Parts: sequence; C-alpha cells; structure tokens
Amino acid sequence: MEIRHLRCFAEAARQGNISRAAAALRMPQPAVSRQIGALEREIGANLFLRHGRGVRLTEAGERLFARVERILDELTAARAEMEAMRNRPGGTVALGMMPGWAALTAVDLVEWFRRDYPEAMLSIATGPGGDLLDDLAAGTIQAALLYDVQASRGLEIEVIAQEPLYLIGPAGAPALAAAEVPFARLADLPLIVPRVGHPLRRVVDGAARKAGIALHPAVEMEAFAAVRPLLMRGEMFTMLGGPMIRSLAREGSLASALLVEPRIDRKLAIVTASWMPLGEPARAAITMLRREVLNILCAAP
Repeated sequence: MEIRHLRCFAEAARQGNISRAAAALRMPQPAVSRQIGALEREIGANLFLRHGRGVRLTEAGERLFARVERILDELTAARAEMEAMRNRPGGTVALGMMPGWAALTAVDLVEWFRRDYPEAMLSIATGPGGDLLDDLAAGTIQAALLYDVQASRGLEIEVIAQEPLYLIGPAGAPALAAAEVPFARLADLPLIVPRVGHPLRRVVDGAARKAGIALHPAVEMEAFAAVRPLLMRGEMFTMLGGPMIRSLAREGSLASALLVEPRIDRKLAIVTASWMPLGEPARAAITMLRREVLNILCAAP
C-alpha cells in the first residue's frame, strides 16, 4: 500500500464524498478515484458503497479506516518530530554531490560547518547523480549538487551555473593542439563516455544528433579516477566540465580543449525535495555550498 492511496481513502471516508475529498486534498477528483481504486484492487475488497449523495464505508472499509487513521497520525507525528530536529542547531545536515565536486569543496565546507555549527554533524554523500536523486527522494540527504537534472514533481531545482564541456586527452595529442576543438571532431576519436541514461551521455548524444554525426564510444565508464589512467596511456579521450580543468592543466599529464560548434553547456543545480522541510543549519550549508561552487567556477579558466 502506498501512502498516497491511504491519504485519498481516509479523506474520502471522512468527507463521505469523493469530490469534497479531492478539494480537501487539492487534487483532481479523477485522481482521487484512481488512488482509491488502486487500493481496492490491492486488498481485493470494495471499500465504499456509492450512493446519490456520495459514498459510505463498507465493512472492510470501516476496518481499514480505523487502522489507516492511526498510521497517518503516526506519520504526521514523525514528520513534525523530524522537522523539529532539523530546526535545532544540532543534528545532521546531509548533502550529496559528485566525487569531483566533493574533492573541490569538502575541506572548506567542513571547516566552516564545524566552526559555525559545532553541535551538528555534516554528512557528505558522494556518488553518481542517479543514486543521489534516489537518496534525495528517500530523505537520506537534504540537498544534492547535480548536473542536468530533469524537472520532476517533488523536486526544487535551482540552476546556479552553466559549465562548458571540454575534450580531455593525453598531453601532446594533435586533437588538443588548439584551445578549441569543433564538436564534429569527436566522430573521429575513441571516446570514454558514461553509460546510456547518464545526464552527461544524454547531453553529448543530443548534441551529436543535432550536429548529424555519429560518435564511436570505445569504453563506457563514469568514475574519473578510473578513466584517468586510460587517458594517460595516450589512446583515448573523454569530456569533462570546467573546474577540474585547472588541476589537470597544472599537472601537465593531460590536456584539454573547449568544445565548440556548438559549445555545450551543462546546467549545474542544487536540488532539494519540495516535501522536505529544511532547518536553519541545512539552509546555511546549502548557501555555503552555493558560494563555494560559484567561487570555484569564477576561478576556472
């Protein structure tokens, strides 16, 4: 049983009318009817008897309603308790970001957080964007720094920057001899790309379709720590966003060139769940993360 099914059922039972229940829930009436119908199919029993003025509970509906009210009361109490915890100076603030961004921001974030919120703990989760979105939906993190997030119900997406994409490969490679490289040049190169469905892969494949070219990936891999040794062997290339370019340029082992014709900009966003209340420490941590990211991007070439 899903919570939305139970909420629609309970409100219809209280109101004795599907239309009034829909108004109270601020949902379309057909949507409320569908949720109740799904619940009835799942338990294998009719929950309401329909009549001219509305609906009334069957025997099965009355028994279920008594239990559902207790469940929903417990959920309301749990949410209030969690909100109170988030509003305390203590507790845990959980952020998610990709490993590259964690490496660039974590030191300053942790030092600031320990100074300003000594009674709280900062938790930083790293991983692929899809995993972090799942963590956000589950409520195990309160905000995530992600690329190219598609609009979805329940998500608040604040785009804070657009990053250009660079071609990365071994120093001295002819393809990277100039500061800029046309996107069409990628058709001739053995590429390391993320798996299909990854946000960066969607962006690159979309640009290829618009340009009318076919890319020829040699390897599908996402973790740059694993990609890097392959690039240094001098045989393959990949694509990367702006802030990591500075450290690569300093090391000299890899080279980069800005992709143009077209230039490809990735949208970097701070994503939160619209249903999750954020306490003052969490809001402050998000503000600090935003500031750190923008400072890094301003300093990038």
